[in-house]
Amino acid sequence: MELTRRLALADPSWPGAPPRWQRVCPGWGWPADLERRLDDALASGRVVVVDDRPGAWLGPRQERVHAQVERWLAGRAHPRLVVWR
Repeated sequence: MELTRRLALADPSWPGAPPRWQRVCPGWGWPADLERRLDDALASGRVVVVDDRPGAWLGPRQERVHAQVERWLAGRAHPRLVVWR
């Protein structure tokens, strides 16, 4: 993510400001209100990208959060929701 931002800053042809994002991903501190945070992001017009590839979720703690994310994703379709499978 930081690499993309640095490349955008270095590329004079990049249109507009460099990309910005908020990370909520394996290996980082998971918020207690994960579902609400994801819903709020969609409601505010942001794109939500979920890395749902099994290899991205390692260890028991991440597997528990992955199950929580899977429940949140179930039956959810939104034009700004991107899921990597």
